[in-house]
Order: sequence, then C-alpha cells, then structure tokens
Amino acid sequence: MSSGVDHPYRLDGKVALVTGAASGIGAATSRELARAGAEVILADLNLEAAERLAGELPGARALRMDVTQASSIWAALEHIETLDILVNNAGIGLVGDLASTSEEDFERVMRVNVHSVYLVTRAMLPLLLLSRGSIVNIGSVAGQVGVKQRFA
Repeated sequence: MSSGVDHPYRLDGKVALVTGAASGIGAATSRELARAGAEVILADLNLEAAERLAGELPGARALRMDVTQASSIWAALEHIETLDILVNNAGIGLVGDLASTSEEDFERVMRVNVHSVYLVTRAMLPLLLLSRGSIVNIGSVAGQVGVKQRFA
C-alpha cells in the first residue's frame, strides 16, 4: 500500500463490508476502500463475481449475501469477526410507471432498496458499536427528484 501521499485518507487496520459489491458503485467503492488500506468484505448475491473482484484487491474476501433475507445476512455475519465500516449499497432499478409496475415488482424494489438497509444494519450494529464504526447508505438520485419511468 502507498504512504498515503496519493490518497487523502487511510483506512489501515479497518474492516469494511460493502453490499452489492460485485459490480457498479459497490465495486468502485470496494476498490477505493482497499486502495485506502481497508480489509474489504465484498457481499453480493453473485458470489463468483465477488470472488473475482476480491482476487484483485489486497486483503479482500467475498461472501454470498442476499440482503433481502435475514437468514442469509446472519449466515454471513458468522464469518465477520469485527467491522468498522458498513456500506449499504445493494440496490436495483425498475423501469415502469404506476400503471405498468406490478405489486410484486414494487415489493421487490422496496425489499432490496429499502428493507435491506434495515436488515443488514440491524445485524451488523453490535459489531459497529464495538468499533465505534461508520454506516454509509448509498441512495439513488431517484430518491431526491422525480425520474421518468422510475415509479418504484
């Protein structure tokens, strides 16, 4: 790792868990956390993709986690001894207006994008309290302004 000259902050000795870590914003966040010196736990439904990314990052490891299922979160927690940073990043999008969005699709979006933040944070809270850790919740601009065809 670098001396910190090329990085504005250091996270040496810190453990970070990133949900939805195998792609997109989660993968970019994981790369930056690792670059800052953190040990990164990449949690994702797609274990194979998470393992590939973990192989690229020093001190990183992958865990399969379905953020919509408490049992999956608790099972992953058994492999986490300490935690300093939780990044609730897992999320999905759905194209459609009110008339074309089914109740099942709406419930799935809410379960992944909203309810999972509660489930994961609640499970990880004891570890975060022990370390006086941080929680980072990633959200979409669609939560701030109206976006066409993004009713859910």
